[in-house]
Amino acid sequence: MMRIINYQGVEQLAVFVTEQSEVEMHLSQNKNVIFLKGTTLYLFQKLEISKYLISNENCTLQNGDVVLILKNGRIQKEFSASTASQTIVTTNQCNSNCIMCPYAESVRKKSKIPNTEYLLEFVRYLPAHTKHLVVTGGEPTLAQPGFFSMMLDIKNRFPDIQCLLLTNGRTFAIKKMAQLAKQTFPADTLPAIPIYSAHFNVHDTVTQAQGSLKQAVNGIQHLLELQFPIEIRVVVSKLNLSEITDLARFLTHTLPSISVVNLMAMEMCGNAVIHRKDVWIDYQTAFQSCIPGIDMLIANGINVGLYNFPLCSVPKAYWGLYKKSISEYKIRYAPICETCRMKNLCGGVFQSALSFAAQNFKPFYEEL
Repeated sequence: MMRIINYQGVEQLAVFVTEQSEVEMHLSQNKNVIFLKGTTLYLFQKLEISKYLISNENCTLQNGDVVLILKNGRIQKEFSASTASQTIVTTNQCNSNCIMCPYAESVRKKSKIPNTEYLLEFVRYLPAHTKHLVVTGGEPTLAQPGFFSMMLDIKNRFPDIQCLLLTNGRTFAIKKMAQLAKQTFPADTLPAIPIYSAHFNVHDTVTQAQGSLKQAVNGIQHLLELQFPIEIRVVVSKLNLSEITDLARFLTHTLPSISVVNLMAMEMCGNAVIHRKDVWIDYQTAFQSCIPGIDMLIANGINVGLYNFPLCSVPKAYWGLYKKSISEYKIRYAPICETCRMKNLCGGVFQSALSFAAQNFKPFYEEL
């Protein structure tokens, strides 16, 4: 990560350009611009140009990437110019504290709630070619009062955008909040909400938040009443391993109009690695526990997806549900995977899970 030496400015967004001739175009849109020449960085703002040295000239940024300059001078990429899919993290704060969350509790406690202007600035810097947007956290809806203003701005600027909202759903247990979502969210918004068990004591043990299952279910019901499609996410761990079939039955009876259930293997960092003895289960055992629930969901007309599992843990009969879902920079394979004839179809595992899982990988030595 590049760092500006002796930076004393504020935290701010900027567009990275490789040609100085492009600076004026972005300035005319009232956007900050950075241009790199060797180890010298030029920061162009509306009324001034600042010149800095950087600590690392090994720049991996591409023309048009949007970066955030932090107060300590570090430059982190926020939006990529080379893809139509982007992500906005509104806050890392969360009103749950899931025992297998890839963020540690300390990260969520230290995270601040940004003001409305800060959130709207991120929307303003979204690349014009953005087609798909993930809005996430923490719990993104906690970024109040600016969250709904941000969503409305996205809706107005990108009317055809596909928006995936990663939320625990609890905010929408308040009916007024669900109605506000209907008014402000882009038309093609999919809330993705985790449910870990049909039983209050198990789900609330996982989230470490009493009443969270009741609130999530109420929130889902309110959103369904307003014609939102709903994705249910089920992270499979040792805590809910025996719960998946009951959960499938609960979903088909209580929330039959949900769009899809995605079963997910764990990312072993943050809370998950702290509680590894309580949550880790090998991928093969985890998937086998899901099979009756998967069959029940499909039989009741609910789509199912498989996320974050290595392909060798999934029987061939279920490969049609398999997704290569892990972000490219997090994907890892074990040395034994190099011998696997199906590696090109496999999404690998999280870097953080490799040491836990590698001994159970079973390469395919013939193409199936």
